[in-house]
Amino acid sequence: YVSLKFKKAYTMTQTITPRMLKVAEGIKRFLASVFQQGDFHNPEIERYNVTVTEVRVSPDLKLAKVYVFPFGQKLSAELIEMLNREKPALRKKMAKALYLKYVPEIAFVPDNSFDQAQNIEGILNKLQDTPQSDEGA
Repeated sequence: YVSLKFKKAYTMTQTITPRMLKVAEGIKRFLASVFQQGDFHNPEIERYNVTVTEVRVSPDLKLAKVYVFPFGQKLSAELIEMLNREKPALRKKMAKALYLKYVPEIAFVPDNSFDQAQNIEGILNKLQDTPQSDEGA
């Protein structure tokens, strides 16, 4: 049993190596092609149009957080559960597709950045609609 949480999650201030970026991009491309083909053990996943928005790899390249978003649909915990149950099959396919010494343990995480962007946009729109008083006049 491997814990899927990063013991020390890297932050944007920590050095991200070119190798980390290359592995993350390879995983992202691989998963995007799998989601596009719909090659899953669980056919329920195919009803979602899953988009891989970002992949973050740990410095030792053994753990990968995959941020997903169901494009055009509501983000649900059910989808994340289904994807996490699909991990063993995806890792097996990934081992054949990517030439890595160790295939990273993957964890699917919901990407809430789209919701956050909508909230920020709503706040900015409210600020524009609010009449401003002229204090100098």
